[in-house]
Amino acid sequence: MSKHTPGPWSVYSGKGVIQVDIGPRATGHRPCIVHWSGFDSNDLPRQKDAANARLIAAAPDLLHALEMVRDANRDDPHIPPAALACINAAIEKGAA
Repeated sequence: MSKHTPGPWSVYSGKGVIQVDIGPRATGHRPCIVHWSGFDSNDLPRQKDAANARLIAAAPDLLHALEMVRDANRDDPHIPPAALACINAAIEKGAA
């Protein structure tokens, strides 16, 4: 069982901040998981940080998808062992 905060997570970007929040954007105030601040509108590192925030926000969904793939294909001889090992390593990393 994972110890992380369950999704969905969403990204907010504006007013000089980028943050990853718990819950969908439409719910109003939500607890914040990750917060970056001090950006101006022309800051190129902000674009990379925004991309990182979107990846972080997708993490619960990605973990769930990998668990589903692993469980559905655990005994499938057509799945390369290296691919299954990679899936298992990613699940362990996300669930540790």
